[in-house]
Amino acid sequence: FELLTLDLGGNTDTLHIDGTHDTRTKINGADGDDTFNIEAISGNTTIFGDSVATNPGATGYSDTFLVNFDENGMQTNRNGIVGELTLQGRRGSDTYKIGLAGQGAAVINVLDESAGDSFGIDTLEVLGTNADEYFLVRANIDRTLGMIAAIQTDQNGDPVPGGTIERINYDGDINGGVTIRGRDGDDTFILDDNLASMVIDGDAGDDKFQIGQVFQSPRDGTNPNNGLGSEDYFETTPITKGYLSNGISHSTTINGGFGEDDFTV
Repeated sequence: FELLTLDLGGNTDTLHIDGTHDTRTKINGADGDDTFNIEAISGNTTIFGDSVATNPGATGYSDTFLVNFDENGMQTNRNGIVGELTLQGRRGSDTYKIGLAGQGAAVINVLDESAGDSFGIDTLEVLGTNADEYFLVRANIDRTLGMIAAIQTDQNGDPVPGGTIERINYDGDINGGVTIRGRDGDDTFILDDNLASMVIDGDAGDDKFQIGQVFQSPRDGTNPNNGLGSEDYFETTPITKGYLSNGISHSTTINGGFGEDDFTV
């Protein structure tokens, strides 16, 4: 099959996704406060919380999306995302919780598409592992897409050129804020910009936090050799030593947690 479409019923449903075929899958939550436990996919998969297109007068429902969680709602600590996963809660107050694995590549899009719903509060939570991790936080220059990436590192904790990335993209409809939990391990958090209010918990370990970076050249279209795709260009400000990223554009709270932590602003 090139496309499998699954429509849930009109009540409150719980769906466990243990795997999909390697082409396209589309799932419609329809009405009700639905929960999606997404353990694994093998092809590009899109999950809609509400059927806004067919029910434009609905006020929306509060849907929950759990990525890399099993049928009981427990985090697997495995990377089950092969292909691209897109989550669209649409109207209502939706919750997105994404568990990272610290290995392998993944692309997860949290594009709420709330359709002008001014009452729903949508939140995104990213859970790290107990290993050492390197997090990169950015927002593109058009202010349409934010990114949280967990990047493969070498034994010194430095990013591996061309290494694997667990990437989470989110849109401006995440109006309830983003939370990133480092958990155990000596984690590194680099913030170039954000698209929503943010809370970062370093938790246990000797963590490093850097808010803003200086580059030798701009990170936009004026420098086509910066290694970024046009959709990932982000804003910098010229300073005497180069080009400084924004660091943050929305209110951000960073908690070091246990351990000896280092903050650079």
